[in-house]
Amino acid sequence: MKPGPGVNAPDSLTFKNNWFLTGDYSVGGIGLRGLGVNGMATGNITLSGVPANADIIAAYLYWETLGNGQNGVFTPQGAPQSNNIVGTALGTVPSPCWPQPTITVYRADVLQYFPRDDNGRQLVNGSHVISLPDSGLDATGRPTGTPSTEGVTLVIVWRLPGMPYKAIVLYDGAFTVPANGNFNLTGLGFFQASSVNPQARMTHIVGDGQGPSPAPNVLNINGVLYNSPFTSALGHYWDNFTVSATVAGNASQVTTSSSMVTDCITWGAVVFSTTVQDTDGDGIPDIVETSGMTDPADGSFINFPAMGANPNVKDLFVQLDWMVAADHNHQPKSGALNKVISGFAAAPGGAVNVHFDTGQGGQFTGGGHQIPEVTPTAWKKDLNAFKAVNFANNRRNFWRYGLLAHSQVGTTSSGISDLPGGDFMITFGGWTHPDPADNMVGTEDEQTGTIMHEMGHGFNLKHGGSDHTPNCKPDYESVMNYSFQVTGLMDAAGNIHWDYSRQAMPSINESLLSESAGLGTMTYRTRWFAPPNPIDLILGDTRTTGCTQSLAYTVVRKDSTGTGAPLNWNNNITFSAQPPYFVSLIDAGTVAVDLNGSGAVDASSYPGYNDWASADFQQTNGRVNQANGELANGELANGELGNGELANGELANGSDPEIQYEFASQQNPPAPAGLTARVSPGQIRLAWTPVQLKIIAQYNIYRFDPNNAQTTITKIGQTTGAPPPAAFTDTQVVPGTRYGYFVTSTDSFVPPNQSSYSNAVAVTAQ
Repeated sequence: MKPGPGVNAPDSLTFKNNWFLTGDYSVGGIGLRGLGVNGMATGNITLSGVPANADIIAAYLYWETLGNGQNGVFTPQGAPQSNNIVGTALGTVPSPCWPQPTITVYRADVLQYFPRDDNGRQLVNGSHVISLPDSGLDATGRPTGTPSTEGVTLVIVWRLPGMPYKAIVLYDGAFTVPANGNFNLTGLGFFQASSVNPQARMTHIVGDGQGPSPAPNVLNINGVLYNSPFTSALGHYWDNFTVSATVAGNASQVTTSSSMVTDCITWGAVVFSTTVQDTDGDGIPDIVETSGMTDPADGSFINFPAMGANPNVKDLFVQLDWMVAADHNHQPKSGALNKVISGFAAAPGGAVNVHFDTGQGGQFTGGGHQIPEVTPTAWKKDLNAFKAVNFANNRRNFWRYGLLAHSQVGTTSSGISDLPGGDFMITFGGWTHPDPADNMVGTEDEQTGTIMHEMGHGFNLKHGGSDHTPNCKPDYESVMNYSFQVTGLMDAAGNIHWDYSRQAMPSINESLLSESAGLGTMTYRTRWFAPPNPIDLILGDTRTTGCTQSLAYTVVRKDSTGTGAPLNWNNNITFSAQPPYFVSLIDAGTVAVDLNGSGAVDASSYPGYNDWASADFQQTNGRVNQANGELANGELANGELGNGELANGELANGSDPEIQYEFASQQNPPAPAGLTARVSPGQIRLAWTPVQLKIIAQYNIYRFDPNNAQTTITKIGQTTGAPPPAAFTDTQVVPGTRYGYFVTSTDSFVPPNQSSYSNAVAVTAQ
């Protein structure tokens, strides 16, 4: 036998799907011919090689049956029950040299049936029981009739962050050699293999191979010949022949072919994977960024270079759609999107370019769909339903999708996201504000931080950096941290930034905190929960709300006054008649404080984390195949099941529900800084650096006697507005009298929250 022609011949199978992810595929199969008892053949598919902690992205069964073999039963190892499956017929073709006239290839999506471990990840390695129609054999070893199933193969596509970045391409259908001619396939859809030494492999899923074969069979993959690959290695009569493939650097296609003269073989599927060339690590192959992409699924073209893609600069393409109601509109604020773009552009080591498609025109016409509001919107089932209508299939590999919806099921959470992956949802419907432009849709700052936060989950960033817990720790300066998600990060000059962490700060232990060492040199001012001091008690800015829970004691949210040591962890102060008037007491040795408002002092080590050094931008296409609305990417809300049940039948895809309104609306806002006083006859003019957040609705001005501050603190005025003025003139002064001042900020939540105090100043009136 000689190999079939190849490149110029029509493809024998049809493109099914492609994935780009840090992972690969695994296969296992079993021959079933003649094993039928009472009309069903039962066997065990043994699958191995999927790494522990891998996320399962897709799972398909392929089988071939002479006659009708559409219905079967699948029982994964460890599953609580057997599952009836119904195969989709991919084609009916002449049978492979058997009396029965035709054979049909079936495919079934079985992702939803695999059990999960305690962390919600699906378990696919093991021995899985499959039963499919088969009438058994007669005394001569031939089928007694129909149905008669040749065999079955399980194909698993998996993803594990940190593994090599690969493209996986799946072709399937039904094709019998020689009845249909020679087998030929030109595999596309991986776009560009690695430029140096691509690591590639291919699997052929074939029925009716025999060993020894009545006639020789040879398989050709890119000109390399494999003799007698189909020998019923998995039992009569089935093979999923898998071999490393030789692929040229930067190749955009792979060819494979086979022919048979006197025997018959039926193909059901071919799977191919290879490492791809992605120089800048943004998850988009270089050739796509320089030349655009033709989707093998439908032939459509996306002009990535015209959209601004650059193979040497990380590019993130994000489609945004939003819901609208009669009295509000979840359209993202342009200022918020610009701040997100600026935050990524300022990434250390080089800009990351974010390209939002809100339907603004030009090359960006795919986004901006206004969807009639549906509330609540279930993650991920409802999101996928809206996405199926509004997100073009040719964007599946390299575009992220964000939906600004109203609310989630049973929570006021601000959003939710794949972890990691390409989809996210923003939900501010439960967040109330007095300004109608912000009510139920979020302020510009809240949208900025939350969009960046949810995108960060897509890069495999968590609430504590490498893990979700502990949240609100002060040595993690990132919008991923609830302490900074909706208020941003303040630099030493008082400017607000929207950023991921830029350094792995020193680890801290709440039971052994050094105030003199603090956190060393910080990028931004940090925040933490602390016991109230005498001034906090006078101001009444205490609360019993921690990071994500109510507390049994009062706390105040503190901001560091700078970006270096020391840090007054326990918030102890004393009073002085001289600057700085309110003197932080830096304790020798160590102190113990519940810094993250968890409800108790934790003796564990809280490590810092460098987001920018760890962000994985190659996870966009790591989306689960959710046929029939099954579970979302194998992940659990909060990492566990409530009493063994799923909330509303869904999982939260590894992402904890984000900061909720009832906690965000009960936190101290940042305190003003940089207070100064200028004296002129009959008045003292105060000015300070404003807190650059729209949520700030008021500044409060306090006066005290520097010689007796603790008993003389009095509020003498306030400024209000949008934004409130960061200046105040005290005209109720007596010449020759020395006055001390400090200011606080108040937010617009109902009821409002007051910040801790600014720096204090004192001057003598004229």
